[in-house]
Amino acid sequence: MTLPISDTPLSIPNGNLKSHEDDFAKIPEECLRGLSKESITCLRNLTTFQAPPITDLGLVKQAAVLVALYQKAGDDKLHVLLTTRAKTMRRHPSQTALPGGKVDPEDLDVIHTARREAFEEVGLPLDHPSIHYLTTLEQVMTILPLNSHMKNHIVVTPVVCFISDPSLLDDLRPNPDEVDAIFTHPLKGCLTGKLDAKDSAELVDIGGEWWPHEEKYHSTNDRIGTIGEYRMHRFRTTGSPIKGLTSDV
Repeated sequence: MTLPISDTPLSIPNGNLKSHEDDFAKIPEECLRGLSKESITCLRNLTTFQAPPITDLGLVKQAAVLVALYQKAGDDKLHVLLTTRAKTMRRHPSQTALPGGKVDPEDLDVIHTARREAFEEVGLPLDHPSIHYLTTLEQVMTILPLNSHMKNHIVVTPVVCFISDPSLLDDLRPNPDEVDAIFTHPLKGCLTGKLDAKDSAELVDIGGEWWPHEEKYHSTNDRIGTIGEYRMHRFRTTGSPIKGLTSDV
């Protein structure tokens, strides 16, 4: 699910701040050792955010994606887990996505949906002590062409977690029916549109198949959709570009 949504990559979800930090306090102290001050601040801020209640819009399909964050050994910044959808997928083949999918009737909640989909797509364990739930962000809705029927829209709930043991990523394997590749990208790069020299060394070539744009890291263009004019953001990565719903989240 990588459709254009937002007019800015720097937007802050319009929710409420929690009056406590219970979710952050649940993360064992040893799991935070070695993290940079910037990473800890980011995780703490996420756990204090509380999105508006999830809304059931009737005809609109519900889905959830997992925003899995972690800090690489020897690094000082958070990265986000991403996938490139399989070429054989009916919708948005070969596009970048967060692990996720539609809510099943058997799912306990959207958190369960996001975790289940991540397990099915890349093998991220469903229940592991090194995977810590942080928060649920505000829902976003896919933007379709003008005059699209409401039933064709999908409302997506982003679920954020922190992986305190980066070695878990070494065991991830793409489900070939859904995923062609697994990769990561610095979270800060999605917020600022800029990367450090170390992080930009292995990006795809400018002007190539994955990045046919002149801009170094971040490209935009304006389109017309069901909500009117909106701005689509793209971010250059080591694989398929981040854009649409994924860049909005």
